[in-house]
Amino acid sequence: MNRLTVRNSEGIGVLKIPFECERCGNLQWSLPDLGNGSPIDRLAEYEDLEEQGRLLKLPCAVGDVVHSFSMGKVLTLRVDSFVIYTDGIDARLISEMKEYEFLKIDMDIEDFGKKWFATQEEAEAALERTKNESNS
Repeated sequence: MNRLTVRNSEGIGVLKIPFECERCGNLQWSLPDLGNGSPIDRLAEYEDLEEQGRLLKLPCAVGDVVHSFSMGKVLTLRVDSFVIYTDGIDARLISEMKEYEFLKIDMDIEDFGKKWFATQEEAEAALERTKNESNS
């Protein structure tokens, strides 16, 4: 990870590389606290969490509509929840299609863009690739 911040001797997050103030021309190592906490401190906190493996970046949000395919058909699904296991994170997907009303699927978030997709067009293209590969 390439950090943008470091912590000074007081533990306050500061920029690794200063920037020039547009008003005074001086080099600045931090941004002013405007009453809701320093944005650099906040960025430093996120970078600390990322280094510790405690920051998750999910491919989508709960409630998003996503698409997958099975048995030659594209499925429309909604993200119901995320489940964290010791070996990874799954998205729990439920069907938005009446003919598959009770369909529930757990998909590894690592498979986003490979087995489940943000758009129907991406899912259709992946389904076509799969059909072409099986015909070869």
